[in-house]
Amino acid sequence: NNLYFSFTSARPLFDNLNLTIAKGSSLCVVGHERAGKTTLFRLIKGLINPSAGAVTFRPEARTSFLNVGYLGGDPNDSFVGVTVEEEIVFGPENLGLAVKEIRARLNQALELTGLKGYEQRLVHTLSGGEQQQLALAAALVMDLHVLILDDALSMMYPPSRNRHWA
Repeated sequence: NNLYFSFTSARPLFDNLNLTIAKGSSLCVVGHERAGKTTLFRLIKGLINPSAGAVTFRPEARTSFLNVGYLGGDPNDSFVGVTVEEEIVFGPENLGLAVKEIRARLNQALELTGLKGYEQRLVHTLSGGEQQQLALAAALVMDLHVLILDDALSMMYPPSRNRHWA
């Protein structure tokens, strides 16, 4: 709402930006390099604060910055687990979810991302595309309200990328 953001006082990146995204919809943000796409995503995630205006979520949706996932192009920026399974269950374990719920979410995320059978693989041995699949699995397991993908599938082979978009 009325978002204003500037890295310098000379020229704002966003000036009175208003954007509404409907529940259940997808939005593709396209622009030239350095146009402000990643900055917009970081504002929506709450990683940086606007100079003026606010990012708000509908109160009835019970969404906050905690329910927003952000995946950038380099999955190594967010890994904390040593194995694929450790990485995926890290978030739900820290939420204090029951073991049965964590296992169900883990299995669903593995199936959705094509990582079934990779549970004990070491994260650092995965290809770039597999690491992006893992980052996606770790986000999906959190049952987020909003998921922002900022070049987050760019390292995947085209068939895998197309399957995830579908």
